[in-house]
Amino acid sequence: MLKHFFIFAILALYLGSNNCFESKDWDYFVFAQQWPPAACLDVPHGKCLIPEGVREWTVHGLWPTSHKGYPSFCNSSWPFRPELIKSLVQVLEIKWPNIYANTSEYSFWKHEWSKHGTCAATETMFNSEYKYFKRSLILHDDYNIFEILRKTGIYPDDSQPHMLSFIEHALTVELKKSVKLFCKNHKAYSKPILTSMYICLTKDLQIIDCDEIKEPTCQGTFVYYLPFSNSTGIR
Repeated sequence: MLKHFFIFAILALYLGSNNCFESKDWDYFVFAQQWPPAACLDVPHGKCLIPEGVREWTVHGLWPTSHKGYPSFCNSSWPFRPELIKSLVQVLEIKWPNIYANTSEYSFWKHEWSKHGTCAATETMFNSEYKYFKRSLILHDDYNIFEILRKTGIYPDDSQPHMLSFIEHALTVELKKSVKLFCKNHKAYSKPILTSMYICLTKDLQIIDCDEIKEPTCQGTFVYYLPFSNSTGIR
């Protein structure tokens, strides 16, 4: 029996190391942004707190991606060090905020670095914690979803839903590439609520179509684009 245990342990170690190696192989980035008033719906037990000053779409993460999925936690020997992004904190609080109440300010950033940043670091452009967060903040400004929608007359409104195709068209025309929009149903609304979106980028950050993403996207004719004023009213 002991012999079988050791054989199993060695096999598990071998398979685990193989998965770890494969998980580091990726092809492009998903730049995920979320709409804070709606993203709060995904925070367990309604413990969501949108920091003061946040009024636009915010970064969820910059995720190395392949057709197999998202490689994760690629380098456990590269821990998150808050002091390395100290100069970025003021901007991160607005453009990449932690909306989870009763958690440390750095907890969300720590998670994203450990899970995704250590995978992105195989590319020279992202081979430090500072570079990963700094470059993500630049992408947020390059792809300001709030402004793109505003320019086409699409504003947050909890009394009147928007046509999903109109939102998709506005983004596609401006970005010249397809994106993915995600929604969530809520009992307080008769239509899905727009919560987040993906933009896809090459390793050198050229925008590409998000055709390979197979995750379930927004469905239906209309969606709600919630205003900040109601961000705490429907939990």
